[in-house]
Amino acid sequence: MLLDIITSRHLSERAMSAQSKRALIAMSLGLSVCGSGWLLQVQGYRFNVTPSEPLGLWRQAAISGLVKGKLVSACLPLSSRIEEARSRGYLMGGRCQGNLAPIVKSIAALPGDYVNISNLGVAVNGHLLPKTIPSRADSLGRPLIPAFTGDRRINAGEVFLISDYSPRSFDSRYFGVIPTVNIVAEIRPVLTTKWKPRGF
Repeated sequence: MLLDIITSRHLSERAMSAQSKRALIAMSLGLSVCGSGWLLQVQGYRFNVTPSEPLGLWRQAAISGLVKGKLVSACLPLSSRIEEARSRGYLMGGRCQGNLAPIVKSIAALPGDYVNISNLGVAVNGHLLPKTIPSRADSLGRPLIPAFTGDRRINAGEVFLISDYSPRSFDSRYFGVIPTVNIVAEIRPVLTTKWKPRGF
């Protein structure tokens, strides 16, 4: 019943008051941190509380095909970069390998595409993507190093993920390509806000 009410409401950014935004963020943070909110236990729904994508309630669905620009939920393969990201607090705990939460990103490149990472940003097949200039350091001044520089061909079974929402996202600019089998679902916004913490 509550989900029916939530999904039937379409709140625009203009119509949403500052108080409503704060209430939504507080609800998302509270339920996610506690882990006991019953909405999080409903199959197919999740809260996103990281500013790489809009904050709020999202719905997951089975993968219908891998297409550039599609928002997906994915588990990150464990590596030294991922362990460092975990220690820095970039990643939350969850149900993926290593007790990490799935990330939410857009598919930027698929097998056969060429990705170039430079000081100008990420280019796919020569097309520069907006908001993708790699950061030299995180918000605490700790160095950030791109996964690679120059051209890299995306091979069979690989995918390059990025946030087209926040330029400070922790995405494939820093952890590189991931196996396509690590994509667990498509994901669509249900009730979200475009409010971001300062710096994102």
